[in-house]
Amino acid sequence: MGFDPITMGLAAQVAGPVFGGAAEMSRARGIREQEKVNAEIGRIRADQTDTSARTGLESELAEYRAVLSANDAPASVATLGLLNTVRDRRERDRRITVGNRRQESRDATRRAEAKRPGLALTSGVLRGMPSLFELYGELR
Repeated sequence: MGFDPITMGLAAQVAGPVFGGAAEMSRARGIREQEKVNAEIGRIRADQTDTSARTGLESELAEYRAVLSANDAPASVATLGLLNTVRDRRERDRRITVGNRRQESRDATRRAEAKRPGLALTSGVLRGMPSLFELYGELR
């Protein structure tokens, strides 16, 4: 049983976009998985940044206290104000940096959710469907 050239032509018209949709689906899956990995890395970096900033702040404040005590500086409103100013600024910097890292992670999660592999295949199948006019012309 052989196929006539017209049927083969229609089959080729359908197969090309369907295979293209399957390839796009594969690419979308790969991108989706990579974005999930990027989101997890972003969460880890945010936690590391938070821990590092907190540790650095405590270390810096300890250094200031050591310098003040080595110079026999009395505890006063000025020295406590200095330490509080340093603490407030470092805390603000930490919150901003950690917030930025978390936002990068959320962005990667949204990009991963936006990739719909099944939609890529469906669009390929729909592009491959011959138009009704071509089918009507073949059936006549």
